Amino acid sequence: MFRTFSADSADELWSQAVEAFHEEKYQAPQPSRLGGTREILHACLELRNPRLRWVTSRRPPINIAFALAEVVWIVRGRNEAEYLNYFNRELPKYAGETPTYPGAYGHRLRSGFNFDQLQRAYDALSSNPVSRQVVLQIWNGQVDLPDSEGQPSSKDVPCNLVSLLKIRGDKLEWTQIMRSNDLFLGFVHNIVQFTCLQEIVSGWLGVEVGSYYHYSDSLHVYQKHFQKIERTQIVGKAQSSGNLAFGKEVSDEMFRRLDSLILKLIDPKCTAAAALKFWSSFTNPDSIHDIGAILLCEGLRRRKEPGTVLDVLASCKSETYRTMYEKWLERTQFKM
Repeated sequence: MFRTFSADSADELWSQAVEAFHEEKYQAPQPSRLGGTREILHACLELRNPRLRWVTSRRPPINIAFALAEVVWIVRGRNEAEYLNYFNRELPKYAGETPTYPGAYGHRLRSGFNFDQLQRAYDALSSNPVSRQVVLQIWNGQVDLPDSEGQPSSKDVPCNLVSLLKIRGDKLEWTQIMRSNDLFLGFVHNIVQFTCLQEIVSGWLGVEVGSYYHYSDSLHVYQKHFQKIERTQIVGKAQSSGNLAFGKEVSDEMFRRLDSLILKLIDPKCTAAAALKFWSSFTNPDSIHDIGAILLCEGLRRRKEPGTVLDVLASCKSETYRTMYEKWLERTQFKM
């Protein structure tokens, strides 16, 4: 039986799922290789407004700079571990101590099967908007299936399997299929990653953003995290974080600039002044400026530049981004 959830915002979806895990039928522990879990099988989550993609009710708050860096990493088709490890020093514990991450979504989508799936999807839907054959593949059974004794092929086995894209009513509908999804750690990032891709591709195609459908065959919470998903009340109204729907050429250039900024930030030889100068040389739409501002803030925080962090954060026009990053600063005990 499917368990379904539907809401306008990701925060509402999160809260509905949290509430479901408190039901008695989901209390029995389900073993896994990383410890006991509580599990909802065959969970379908509908996000009616994919631009309301941020889960703000989770405590502790997520690292928004890391989440945005992941989006750029995926769009640019990268798999270098240091790119993401800079923003999340805990990531190697989960994905392994490797120079590249074998399950990197963007790398698999843009070159992992020896062609660019996003480009092909754009070409196909531009020519034939009613197509039902546009499927983006991430899972590769040849390298991802467990060995004959059931042992994982690596620490970084993709949880996301395929994306299904359809244009209906001049809107891009997106269905994301997952074999497994951790509500506390994974869901809050996965929904950002793929709704951003949905909005980006909709801009390429010149259509509106439709609903986002997130199917997890195993939506679960590890027992060690269960106390962190106590029942929550949504505080305030969910807000959009700016437009990501640009034409293909403009979009490619905007994400190239963001990628260049990240490469500067992760370079230990790059000073705070050099990073600021590099970013100030670009003219970007507000939404891209705001992503860059949050990424730059995190680079400046790590370079111990508190005054400059606050100046850059003040330039961010997105209230959602500013509020979420301020909560991240509180979590890191940053002295403002």
